[in-house]
Amino acid sequence: MATCDSVKKHSLAENPGKVIIKFRVGTADAKEIFHIHKAILERCTTKFNGDMRSSLASGKPVVIGNVCAHVFRQFRKYLYNGTVDKAPSKATFKVNYPININPERYEKDLQIEYERGVSELACFYKFAEDHDISDLMNTIADALQDSVYESGAGLSAFMNDHIIAKSNKGSKLREMCVASDVLTLIDNCSQHRQRLMLMCITVPDYFEMMMKWMSGNFNLMGRHYEAKFHPNKNLEGFSVFNRAKVCPCLFHVHAKPTEAHPGHKDCPVASAGCGHRKSEMNNSIIDPIIRVMSAHFGNGPDGESDSDVDMSSHH
Repeated sequence: MATCDSVKKHSLAENPGKVIIKFRVGTADAKEIFHIHKAILERCTTKFNGDMRSSLASGKPVVIGNVCAHVFRQFRKYLYNGTVDKAPSKATFKVNYPININPERYEKDLQIEYERGVSELACFYKFAEDHDISDLMNTIADALQDSVYESGAGLSAFMNDHIIAKSNKGSKLREMCVASDVLTLIDNCSQHRQRLMLMCITVPDYFEMMMKWMSGNFNLMGRHYEAKFHPNKNLEGFSVFNRAKVCPCLFHVHAKPTEAHPGHKDCPVASAGCGHRKSEMNNSIIDPIIRVMSAHFGNGPDGESDSDVDMSSHH
């Protein structure tokens, strides 16, 4: 499978230098101390440069109170070895589970650990997004795709809503949720349709994202309909979370086109265009339609909802 340059294992930890910065990270009483080489962090992002200069001048640690310690722990691991842990699957979860297991208890515990892992990846993605680290965002997106595909559980409505609540507007992580929702809609579940109507009303820009994803990915929708992915046979059929069956860049952010995998422009399973050259495309016809339909579903003319609703209250 072709890979993007942006997710190839980095070399940030080479020549780390001797200057080490102390970080105190966490909320409330759940604070932890981390030590990171200044040179390594500078190669990854410039967002901490000011805090590090202040820390060196004052001799005090950099305090980060709006990030969970477990997220920063994953970030430190990524800085030094370039990897991101996936959410627990049956294979990884069973290793540390008692030999004499109750099947129902095992499945329940696995689901809890799986949802926790997906939630942590969503938090980690938002951290990467807030600090403008596109390579890390893409690595997390790959880990999340692999986690969902290997589990066979898919993204439940609860997890989708949870990820959307933690992600930024217009992010690729939200697009992944939209893709999951659209493809599940094909399976003709009335409860899912009702939930999507609620999402379109309460989540700003969700309806617009859903329409845009559908218009650009008819090929993926057709493949999903034909293959009929089944969670009990999660390694068979077609799934948008199977990175071997879709464009490796499907949910990636690229600072420049050369970061995409070789042949990305000709990728047969990338977002399908309409076949017209850009000079022939007339988005001025489509945009008003999206705006009118968005308004019909409860969003304002700019895709903003009149009031933000906490989706967690609907479960």
